[in-house]
Amino acid sequence: MSYELSVVRDPEPVNPREEYEQVSILYCEHGRYQLGDVGAEEPEAKDVLASLPLYLYDHSGITISTTPFSCQWDSGQVGRAYITHESAKAYGITEEEAENVIRGEVEEYDCYLRGDIWGYEIVDTETEDGDVVASCYGFTDEEECRMEGEQEAQAFEE
Repeated sequence: MSYELSVVRDPEPVNPREEYEQVSILYCEHGRYQLGDVGAEEPEAKDVLASLPLYLYDHSGITISTTPFSCQWDSGQVGRAYITHESAKAYGITEEEAENVIRGEVEEYDCYLRGDIWGYEIVDTETEDGDVVASCYGFTDEEECRMEGEQEAQAFEE
């Protein structure tokens, strides 16, 4: 049998803020977009272990970051990302790790907002219609997606 690997953009990416457990909370306010965690509120300072500002760049698409963008016209602060003491304790996150956890979760959310989510399909090239024999989606790194797909394709070749 002969198989072909295709790496494609995920046609139906899931919002990681809604579908996966998150340690951080993204509190955002924007007039045109519903961003971050639905129902999130600005926290009381005593409850927060770590907090970083959230910035949005809105120009032919949107992107979000914990660091400011250079364009003063199309970007600005839209909220904060934070981890509460309670959440940190529940997930075993130390104060030293907290800001990196926030950055990682914001980067994952940014991939979703930009449509930078990947998947692979393995096609049986010997069938008339090129049947998809395996697929997996939801990767935020195209190269990681390709490597996983190659490993899966090799298993079919064996």
